[in-house]
Amino acid sequence: MIFCLIGAIMSTSASAAFLPKNRPYDASHYAINMRLDAAAGRFTASVKIDLTLAQAAAVIELDAEELEIQKARLAGKELKFDYKAPSGPLTIYLSGIQPAGKKITLEVDYTGRSTSRHEGFFKVVDPGDPERLPLFFTHFEALSARKVFPCNDEPYDKATTEVIVEVDSRYQILSNGRKLSDESIESQDGALWRRVRWLQEKPHSTYLVNIAAGQFGALEAFVEGVPVQIYTSPKKVKEAQFSLEVIKKSFVFLKNFYGVAYPWDHYAMVGIPGFAWGGMENTTLTSMRESAVIIEDASAEIQKFRIASVVTHELAHQWFGDLVTMKWWDDLWLNEAFASYMETLATGDFFGHEYADVASAMDTWEDYYRQEDGPRSHPIVSKELPTPDDAFDSTNYTKGERVLRMLDFYIGRDNFRKGLNIYLTRYALGNASYQDFFRAMEEASGASLQSFVDGWLVNRGYPVVTVDERWDEARKTMVVRVSQRSNHAAESTLFHFKLPVVFHRLGAPAYSRESVILINSPQTNFEIQLPAKPEWVTWNPGFAALIKLTRQNGAEGQWALQAKNDPDPVARIQALFELLGSWVDRNAADLNPLTEAATKTLSEILTGDPSPYVRQAVLDKLLDSKWTRFPNDLARPTLDLAQNPQGLRNNDLQGTVLVRSRALAFLGKTSYEPGRVYAARMLQDRSLGLDLLSGVASAMAGYSDQQAVESLREALALHGPRGYPFRRTVLLAFGLVQNPDVVLELSRIAKSPDANNEIIGGIFNRLQDNRVLKNSSKTAEFIKNFILEKDGFSDEMKSRALEVLEESKSQEIRPALETIVKDSSSQRLRALAQNILKKNFN
Repeated sequence: MIFCLIGAIMSTSASAAFLPKNRPYDASHYAINMRLDAAAGRFTASVKIDLTLAQAAAVIELDAEELEIQKARLAGKELKFDYKAPSGPLTIYLSGIQPAGKKITLEVDYTGRSTSRHEGFFKVVDPGDPERLPLFFTHFEALSARKVFPCNDEPYDKATTEVIVEVDSRYQILSNGRKLSDESIESQDGALWRRVRWLQEKPHSTYLVNIAAGQFGALEAFVEGVPVQIYTSPKKVKEAQFSLEVIKKSFVFLKNFYGVAYPWDHYAMVGIPGFAWGGMENTTLTSMRESAVIIEDASAEIQKFRIASVVTHELAHQWFGDLVTMKWWDDLWLNEAFASYMETLATGDFFGHEYADVASAMDTWEDYYRQEDGPRSHPIVSKELPTPDDAFDSTNYTKGERVLRMLDFYIGRDNFRKGLNIYLTRYALGNASYQDFFRAMEEASGASLQSFVDGWLVNRGYPVVTVDERWDEARKTMVVRVSQRSNHAAESTLFHFKLPVVFHRLGAPAYSRESVILINSPQTNFEIQLPAKPEWVTWNPGFAALIKLTRQNGAEGQWALQAKNDPDPVARIQALFELLGSWVDRNAADLNPLTEAATKTLSEILTGDPSPYVRQAVLDKLLDSKWTRFPNDLARPTLDLAQNPQGLRNNDLQGTVLVRSRALAFLGKTSYEPGRVYAARMLQDRSLGLDLLSGVASAMAGYSDQQAVESLREALALHGPRGYPFRRTVLLAFGLVQNPDVVLELSRIAKSPDANNEIIGGIFNRLQDNRVLKNSSKTAEFIKNFILEKDGFSDEMKSRALEVLEESKSQEIRPALETIVKDSSSQRLRALAQNILKKNFN
């Protein structure tokens, strides 16, 4: 699963909710027979469960939640049962003690209803097509299969599945595996219905079962001999062509990298309007946020990288997660870190590694470091979480990806790929743990990896690395001392990793010399002979190691040289951030003026760096900084960038549009009147494409006064009728307004027909970098009311709302957190609020 917004929390002690139940039986097949009343949003169903008893038993316990259980049967005979509504479990009393090894088939009759929460069985109305019938989907990861059929809802208990759905004949039914039949039937009132049957013949986990009902158009092709379908709105099929091209490339890349062919008989994606998640890797039928499937605007370029990332991430899961599944949720990284790493490698292969590597580094700096240094820190492999839902965070996705990148570098690409092949082949259609994975890697590489595992997987945090460089002119030798400590000051974790370093000199004798240092102790000494003193040193090029690095004798001139001349784009960005100091430091108390060298270098990078992705990354970092307003030193060059960037590669339209859009947004962080006039004029352009509309709406939000809010309202009235993507783009900009008075507007949006998961989640994401609002009592009151509202949004979306407050230490937000702890009915949300209070106010 790929998530656009991260919601997870830490608990100080393990919860029973996070531990596997290890029930004494093995479920081998589920046959779900459902009759869907789409008009009422209800379903009547039965499930037959084939299972084998591992030990003698008189009762069987199943997971069931928010269902109305009516009957339980064994061999046609009704059985007694207990069901603790609404959250279960369902306990079925067998006809006496059944012996170990016996195979039995239980049948349960039940009913259920759809919700709007994007979990279990939920209903969606297409905001872009009001004439389309309401759609129904399932989303089961992590603990929601039980909301649609009673089951052993544990990832280690894999089973084959059969899904039969009867529904109004206007609906199509999609599910996992092969469609065996699709026939017309007549209902009891004489109306025409249809009955559709799907069979997944290979075992998969319950959380990967998927059912979709709606009116769909389909784009179809054969890729590497495998039938592929993309289902979306009948009116938007052609707009999914780009996604199909990405699938074609991904199939080849992933098959070649893993050395394992696509493991299922077909592959499909179905677009869900406004889906809370970016995508969900259900076996052979991935659920996708529709905006991650279709090109929403003919001129859109920025969206393409996002589409490629999500499509590739979810396809990678068909191997990592679906073919081989983690035994339990404490090893979620075996799913998500691999899909994230493959996403970076594959999109790098499609677009050029520069874009993908820069994006991956920025995600780490902006998301993972913030979580690791905050109240949600935890090891990658940990049972210290309230529920499995809380494992979907930057630790398992972003840190996990960086750890895999380091392992790839640590043992070498050939050994890494050999290890992947061993792992995927040995555990195919089964389950594995991190120990199983590292045994495969040790077998492939011949290296002992226990120390690597101890540091990076079972302990939390990352190393803070200090380097001391001294040039010995007499020996023409660079003498280096490298020391490490955990970012958690009270912990003594020792991290093992390889740290690359490159010594550069432009003047005679010019050279570029790379070395790799093995770091496996608190302090490592290193010497290298060079032709002459280097002009700058690039530590950790490409962000190869997950570290924060400080240099005891780094000089401004060296940072400037590196920022302007280093061949590695990530290294240029890192050097520039060092020069910018408080401008990009979340912990800085004051915004200090830039030095002359830093100002000159920043201007040269923004207007002259050949990589649009370097320029974009710098602009994004400035936009996400804690400061509401910057001096106008860069206003004129930024306006030039917004109008017509110079010096970029002529054939990179996507990069050029990215720079224009981000430069437009940055105008809102200045007081430059010509920039505001230009942004206001663009905002009134009825033909403005989505890419630039996003930038100019962000710019207007950045001005943050009443006039700016009114301009956004006018933009909503002007662009909203152009379609849902344009309305969504303007609505999201309200979350960037750094003025507490806008909270009334946010409250209105949250209660409006526009309040779907995509828009509300996107607003919360923007509020996380809104320094004014996240420290405001008005925002805290808005979030408190949103969380305590009993209907509407799921705990997942509410946890994202609480993330807005997790870095705030303003006393103005404390009463709202205390009320959530006292009044919320959700243990998960109470724990998150309590952790914020403990971290920030004790």
